[in-house]
Amino acid sequence: MLLTNDGTSSFNIAAFVFGLSTTDPDITFTDADVNTEVMPYIFSGDSFVQIEEGTPVISLQLVSFPALPAQILTASDVTNDATGIVVAPGGTADLGRVLFDVASDPTSQTFTVSFIDTTFQGQYLFNNFSDDDGNASTSIISRARISRFRLLCRSRRPPLC
Repeated sequence: MLLTNDGTSSFNIAAFVFGLSTTDPDITFTDADVNTEVMPYIFSGDSFVQIEEGTPVISLQLVSFPALPAQILTASDVTNDATGIVVAPGGTADLGRVLFDVASDPTSQTFTVSFIDTTFQGQYLFNNFSDDDGNASTSIISRARISRFRLLCRSRRPPLC
């Protein structure tokens, strides 16, 4: 999941959370992790999840969401030393790899995946980040764009994946 800074000034990311969903029953999210393939993971070598929890898994299902595998996936991480990573104008950061399964006999070859846009008291619960001072952005989408989903399908049924 690549995040690109489309703005004219740099920003610092010390923590992030994203949420994805699909209404298509043929797609099931199974996990999200730091094992990125396009570029190094944003917090590589300084990931709280990797250092303190000893796992590459960044997916985190809230109590109100179904357990994975599911049609909803949320993921988050924070820098272990709280210094953050600066993303310059035009710069790109890899927020993680999303894994999913495709049904053995899908009804379509095209699947819609959306960002969860839930708000609580006017703040986005997902798809946002905070800087090294703990200041939260209102939304990743308002400050940058996630330009490419690199969803890794665990199915071995080409050309579906």
